[in-house]
Amino acid sequence: MEEPATRPEVGIVGFGHVGQLMRRIFPDALVYDKFRPEVSAARDEVAACRFAFVCVPTDMGPDGTADLSDVEEVAGWLRAQALVLRSTVPPGTSRRLAGQTGHRVVFWPEYCGEWNYVTPWEHSPEGWPSVILGGEADVTREVVELLAPRLGPLKTYRQVSSEAAELCKYMENAWLAAQVIFSWQFRLLADAAGADFWEVRELWGLDPRVSKAHTAALLAAPGFGGKCLPKDLSAITAYGAEAGVDVSFLQAIGQFNRTLRAGTGPPNPGVPGDPGDAGAPGAAVRT
Repeated sequence: MEEPATRPEVGIVGFGHVGQLMRRIFPDALVYDKFRPEVSAARDEVAACRFAFVCVPTDMGPDGTADLSDVEEVAGWLRAQALVLRSTVPPGTSRRLAGQTGHRVVFWPEYCGEWNYVTPWEHSPEGWPSVILGGEADVTREVVELLAPRLGPLKTYRQVSSEAAELCKYMENAWLAAQVIFSWQFRLLADAAGADFWEVRELWGLDPRVSKAHTAALLAAPGFGGKCLPKDLSAITAYGAEAGVDVSFLQAIGQFNRTLRAGTGPPNPGVPGDPGDAGAPGAAVRT
């Protein structure tokens, strides 16, 4: 198909939470979401954009790995100068897609969650302090030049290998999952000791070496759920096992969480519910 004389600058594929965040950054972007025709431009128009931000799901597959079928489908019809993955993908995916499709691929991990309470400014696209771009230097530089006029000079723009950026995203979500389970372990220990968990948690939080994020251990929602922590912990555990790495620690986090969420862990499960990544002071849905 012949390209238009002037290519649109930015296209966004997928208009869920992450796609909508991208539209805040690029309000003039063309959007395509096959499930949202009311907000979509023609697919061929979006395919021809110079920069395409891919914001489609990578759900947990039946075997626990990341289902990359939506990402691969989109990569098959885009004709962008640069394809920027916002979807969380296992290490090696960006490089593999580049080799298979001929695209210049960048991985930009997403951190701005979908919260059940008022979003802190520092957790918004405007307030988040850094941008991590994984890929070849020639294309990551182009993406920095595209983003910096919109996101401003105060952010830190890191350009790294795609594998480092992909693994970093999983490392962070696995860490948040571990914090949820750690706090629940100590909630159970506090109950056994006859101590007030919230008092113990506040005392523990006085130590400047620790973080209170994802440590609320809410009775209303034991463990962690939501759209991202379970699938990402599962995906990186499956990746490590396939690579021959001992991932027994990650497996233990997942097993403890399943026990909690089945109602067999806490002595007082409280009000049933699933508000997402419950270890945070509200649910964070991540991609």
